Amino acid sequence: MNEKIKDYLGFVPYAVPVVYFLGFILISGYLSNFNYSDYNILNLTYLKAGILFTTLIVIIFATTRFSFNKETMTDDLTKSWKAILLVFHNILLVTYIILTYLIDFEVFHSKLLRTIFFVFIGLLLIFYFWTGNKTVKSNKGFLLLIIPGIIILSLINLLYAFNVKLAFYLLAFNLATSMFITISLGLFGDDNYYSKIVTDFIFLIVACFIFGSSIYGIIPFKIGGGESYKIIVNNNCLNKLSDTNPDTLDVIYENDRHFVIVKNDKTFVIDKNEIKCFYLLNKKLPPTTNIRHLADSTKYEDISNK
Repeated sequence: MNEKIKDYLGFVPYAVPVVYFLGFILISGYLSNFNYSDYNILNLTYLKAGILFTTLIVIIFATTRFSFNKETMTDDLTKSWKAILLVFHNILLVTYIILTYLIDFEVFHSKLLRTIFFVFIGLLLIFYFWTGNKTVKSNKGFLLLIIPGIIILSLINLLYAFNVKLAFYLLAFNLATSMFITISLGLFGDDNYYSKIVTDFIFLIVACFIFGSSIYGIIPFKIGGGESYKIIVNNNCLNKLSDTNPDTLDVIYENDRHFVIVKNDKTFVIDKNEIKCFYLLNKKLPPTTNIRHLADSTKYEDISNK
């Protein structure tokens, strides 16, 4: 056991630079939306963003890989079709679990949508309970055990996707990435993978950039995402914002030297040394807040005295 741990730890010195590089690509994709670039080499934001992206890729890869076995890990569809359906089911399940953690069901603005959502969840639980002790004896039996789950999970994820921008992008990203990994695993099982190494590397870089430009900015800050936050700036800390109209800034990115903010649809880079005092706002979301409309519907509470 100790030997395995040592082997795993031996990969850390090689993994950190890769994760850091992926974080740089991701942040570059995100900042490209604002026509800004950050080439500061020593930036912990790169590492944080890289860890977020790498964690998601590892989850998708593990989910896809464990859907195959030695017999089905091939690009021969006559042998691998069951595993491919299982990959589709498992990715939908993983996406649903991630979205359940990230998104409150109250994004559904009507009681009808909430009712439909809980009906789908109930059907999913009943289906899993019913299939818990079932064994597959034929191809028809396999389809009977997998297709209803795929349909229900698809409806749940689509219900999220039509109401929340993050859900739509994450579902599309997870499905596309799992399909690409499935093709690679099929070639690997047939000992034809080495010709695809360069293609996979390019795909990883492109996927990282797309993730940064489309998804990173709407992922909650609490798990390493780039969701913006607001600060109030004032140059007199002792008086605690005595100005009648303190300046509220929407921070979309920061490093150790700068704040990148958006104000009146314009992007500004502010040197932190120019700001003598600022404080964060405690963000409170109303129950019906949709992540897609976060900037318009968010309320804030002054926590300067707490």
